Amino acid sequence: MKRKICLLLFFALVLGCSEESSSGTSGLANETNLIADKGELVYDSSDSVLTLIFPVCRENAAGNLVWQKQGESVSSKKVLVIKNYNPLKKTARLVELGEDDSDVYRYEGNNFPYGLWKDESDVSEVVIDAFWFDEKEGFKDVEIYRGDCLAKDLLEELEDEMDNGFGIDDLKYKNCSELTFLNGKGLLKIRDFSSEVLQLALSYDKIACDFSLKKRYAVYEEDCKEAYEEYLVDDLSDEYFEFDDYDLEFEGDEDCFTELMLKIYVHTLLE
Repeated sequence: MKRKICLLLFFALVLGCSEESSSGTSGLANETNLIADKGELVYDSSDSVLTLIFPVCRENAAGNLVWQKQGESVSSKKVLVIKNYNPLKKTARLVELGEDDSDVYRYEGNNFPYGLWKDESDVSEVVIDAFWFDEKEGFKDVEIYRGDCLAKDLLEELEDEMDNGFGIDDLKYKNCSELTFLNGKGLLKIRDFSSEVLQLALSYDKIACDFSLKKRYAVYEEDCKEAYEEYLVDDLSDEYFEFDDYDLEFEGDEDCFTELMLKIYVHTLLE
C-alpha cells in the first residue's frame, strides 16, 4: 500500500504530523509544527552537548523484527554541540560532531537548552527546519509550516523536490485545499490537516475515495510492528525493510483506492 500511496501522495515528503490543529480547506493562519522524527535526548551541560538517540526498527539477518527505544550503536546517535550562544539574541550554532560548522539557530524557550530551536537560515521560507528539546520527552525533529495556502505551497515544494514524480507535470493549483491532475479530470482534496492525521479525498473518472494518512514513529514499538507487518504483506523479497518506507499509516477503503489508482495508471499509459 505504501508504494501506491507514494505515487500520488508525494507531498507526504513535506508533511509529517502536526501538533497544532489547523484546516486545509481555508489555508493555515498560524504556524504548524510538523514532526518528522522523535527520539531520546541526553544533555551534558558541562560541555554544552546534546546527544540525540534514535530508535531502532529493523529486520535482522534471521528475518526477525528488532525494536529498541534507544539505539546503542554510533549510527543511531547524533551529537550536537551548542557553540557561540548569544543570550541577548538567543542564537547559537548547533554543530554536529565531526562537522566544522552549522547554520545559526534561534532559541525559543525558558529552560536552556530545552524548547524550540529554529534554523535562522530558513526565516524567509515557508517551511523552517527546527528541533524541539524536552527534558522528559526527548527530542523532536521538526518542520514548521507557516504558509496560508497549503495546496499552492505544496505544489511549489514538489516542483522543486521531485523532477520525475508521478503526474508532476500535470498537477495544477485549484484553490488552497485542492490540486487537479490529468487535464483537470482528477482532483486531490485536502479535507483536514490536524494534530494526528492528514485527511484527503481523491477522485477521477466517477470514482471518489476518502482516506487518511497518519505518521508513524519508530520510537513507538507498536508503530514499528505495524510498519513491519505492512512490509511483509508487500512481499518485497528483493528489498530490505526500511521503516521510513512504511512510516505513513493508511486508513480508508483499499479496494476503492486500488481501483482508482489503476484507472489513473491506465490513463497515463494511453497518453
